[in-house]
Amino acid sequence: METLLSDLGFRALWTPELLVMLLIVALLYIVLSRKTNTNELKKTIFFMLGIIALYFGWGSPLYVTGHVMMTLHMLQMVCAYFIAVPLLLLGIPTKWYEAIIQSKLVIKPLRMVWNPIVALLLFNGLFSFYHVPAMFDTLMLSPVLHSSYQWILLIAAALMWWFIISPVPSSNKLPDLRRIFYIFANGLLITQRVHSLYSLLQQCMRSILILLFGRM
Repeated sequence: METLLSDLGFRALWTPELLVMLLIVALLYIVLSRKTNTNELKKTIFFMLGIIALYFGWGSPLYVTGHVMMTLHMLQMVCAYFIAVPLLLLGIPTKWYEAIIQSKLVIKPLRMVWNPIVALLLFNGLFSFYHVPAMFDTLMLSPVLHSSYQWILLIAAALMWWFIISPVPSSNKLPDLRRIFYIFANGLLITQRVHSLYSLLQQCMRSILILLFGRM
C-alpha cells in the first residue's frame, strides 16, 4: 500500500479538479440560498457534509486505494452513494425542489424512473453491474467511461434515496410501513450482491494493480 501511494502523484491521489468543482458547487449553493432567502443553517450543514463525503468517495486517496483493497473500495462506495447522496438531498432547500418539480422540462425525462420499485432496481442493477469483473476492468481502463458511470450511479442513488428520506413530504409515495420494507429490501439486495462479488472483485483489483504497476 505504501509503495502504491508513493508511486502516485498529487493529482492522482487528491484529484484537485474534482475538489475545485465541488468548491464551486458549494459556493454557488451559498450564493443561491442567500438570493432565494432559503439559507437554513441545518440544510447548509447537511449539504456541505455531503460535498465532503462525495469528495472522500470520488477524489481522496481512498478512491485510489479502493482499487487495491476491497474493504477500502466498499468504504469509498459508502461515502459516495450512502452518505453523500442523502446528505445532499437533505441539504437542498424545499423551495428549490418545488421549482424543479414544477419544471416540466426537468421532470418529464424522469417520469419513467420516478417510481420506488424502478429506482430500487435501477440503483441495485447499476451497482451490481459496476462490480462485474469484465465491466470493472473496462471502466478502470477508461477514465471517461468510469466518470460517466459514476455520475449515472449517483443519479440512480439519488432516485433511490428520494423515496427513503422524502425531502419533499408532499411528493412522498411511500407510507412509513412500506418505507421500512423498502429500506430492508434495498439493504438485502446490496448485501447479497456484495457477498457474491467479493472474491471476484478482489481478484479483479489484483489484476488491475499488476497491469498498472507490474507487481503486487
